[in-house]
Amino acid sequence: MSGRRTVVIGGVHGDEPSGALVLPRLEEAGFATFGPLNPWGLRESRRHLRDGRDLNRAFAHRGCAPAERVRTFLRDDPPDLLLDLHEDVEVERPYLIQFGPKSQVGKRTLARLRQRYEFHPRPAFGVLKGRKGLIHPPLWLLRGQRLTRRWSLTFWSWLEFGVPSIVVEVPGGWSLERKQAFHQEVCETARAVFKPAVAPAPAPVAVARPASLRPPQAAARPVAARVLPASAQLAFG
Repeated sequence: MSGRRTVVIGGVHGDEPSGALVLPRLEEAGFATFGPLNPWGLRESRRHLRDGRDLNRAFAHRGCAPAERVRTFLRDDPPDLLLDLHEDVEVERPYLIQFGPKSQVGKRTLARLRQRYEFHPRPAFGVLKGRKGLIHPPLWLLRGQRLTRRWSLTFWSWLEFGVPSIVVEVPGGWSLERKQAFHQEVCETARAVFKPAVAPAPAPVAVARPASLRPPQAAARPVAARVLPASAQLAFG
């Protein structure tokens, strides 16, 4: 283990249960997890909180108790990589949304999984557009999104910690078991490609210095100063 901390969040939306239900499996696999964030919504199969707010648009504001709890949890031990598990009932193929324009963890995760899954060719979420299963907004677009003050958990995580933060979207029409299996496989793959094993540093190699071809010469003896007779000294004066 490299010591990097991968955190998985589930149950932000109560009508997307697979992300919350897979958390115990992920804990057993060594992930730090938090959820469900919206337990009332999970019990009632409702997307929003009891007061009608969409929790995943409330992270720019204070006064939302579930958002405050997860913010405190993350600030106490900040993540190096965050994954937020969701479902999308309007698609038939999964996709990822990655906040963090400098990292390639989303792209590398999809590359590992393409032989097992067919990803959405052109995913879209509002103004965010992607291709080949990945929405990866550039920095200029993220700056504009910041002004909307409708921040999701992953957008806030990227702003707060500067770490790659990924939304995992699985088709809502899949079976519950298939959705959980996909979530787990994406999390494990993302962790693997994000923190590859670091090879130990090679031991320093001693360099043999060749002996000098010539024996060291004795230091030249200083020449004793000759004291000239007074007449000669005057001649040089």
